[in-house]
Amino acid sequence: MKIDTSTTAGKIAVMQAYENGEAVQFYDGSDWKPLIQNANPSWNWFDCLYRIKPQTAEEAAKEYLIDNYGCLNTYQHRIGVTEDFIAGAKWQKEQDQ
Repeated sequence: MKIDTSTTAGKIAVMQAYENGEAVQFYDGSDWKPLIQNANPSWNWFDCLYRIKPQTAEEAAKEYLIDNYGCLNTYQHRIGVTEDFIAGAKWQKEQDQ
């Protein structure tokens, strides 16, 4: 989910995610870097860009399985999540939002 941080609501969403312990990143002009938890950031929205760290497709697929089925089964742990499954889970997650 992409958050529009040009709006007050978007800024609040990113700051709330930080408060909830989610990984937040800032852009230093060349790369996205992690915003350190418990650092009491100054939130310089004029000079910096902030975002919630995006999930990889595999992380999104695993989250979908856990959220919807309670756990990953042994087979998925053993072989890993296939690209087709990741694509399907990512599509389903987008549909659910």
